[in-house]
Amino acid sequence: RRSSDLRVVNDVPSRDRDIAMVFQNYALYPHMTVADNLAYPLKVRGFSRQEVRTKLGEVAERLRIADVLDRMPDELSGGQSQRVAIGRMLVRQADVFLMDEAISHLDAKLRAHMRTELRHLQKTLGVTTLFVSHDQLEAMSMGDRILVMNDGAIQQFEIGRASCRERV
Repeated sequence: RRSSDLRVVNDVPSRDRDIAMVFQNYALYPHMTVADNLAYPLKVRGFSRQEVRTKLGEVAERLRIADVLDRMPDELSGGQSQRVAIGRMLVRQADVFLMDEAISHLDAKLRAHMRTELRHLQKTLGVTTLFVSHDQLEAMSMGDRILVMNDGAIQQFEIGRASCRERV
């Protein structure tokens, strides 16, 4: 983000922060189809049916879930559920994306694809993204900045090739 876009949101109510999140446990609405799960953030913000349909198609194609749009969440594999959760975050077009172990349940091939895709999306969209992972390969391949924590204390902080290894 440009420095002119930066704003402190500590005292802003969470509903007004424009943050989209993917939880490790998916958090899909069980009574809605995949398409409805993806469309929900757009509908509550008043997008037209055409805008919703267009964004759904783009995200579903990108995440390889176009063939499951009419299914219910309990009919999906873990990987499909995770991609739907990621899709619901992407359609939001929020100022910040928070991802908690967002691709941890995917198989190796799809996980590698999603690492590349999420990195590309983050760069293309220019959205500040905080990605939590216990996987070192994931962190190294996706992060511009890497923060290693242990029991809430920062152990290591890396920016690009420069490194700060002091205990903070």
